[in-house]
Amino acid sequence: MKYLLFSISCALLFGLLTACGGGEGSYCKKLQECNVLSGKSVTECTEAFKQCTSNLTSGQRADYNKASSDCNSNSTCSVWAACILQKRQLGIKCL
Repeated sequence: MKYLLFSISCALLFGLLTACGGGEGSYCKKLQECNVLSGKSVTECTEAFKQCTSNLTSGQRADYNKASSDCNSNSTCSVWAACILQKRQLGIKCL
């Protein structure tokens, strides 16, 4: 059951990330580490992230940097994915 929930979370996360991006590489590397890049390379994923983060306002960038720092401190894929989803639900752009 935990694996199923994690898989669903990662699929949702991947969809959110590829739609907007974020992290200039750190998220894409984590997606690769968690085996959820699904056919995209880290480079392709990173480019999608760069497109999104380049359009952030300074306030959005500050929120994004704090959220990404908070989530990247999580070592396991399931905790990291849950953190990203929580931040995304709070309206943090590019996560």
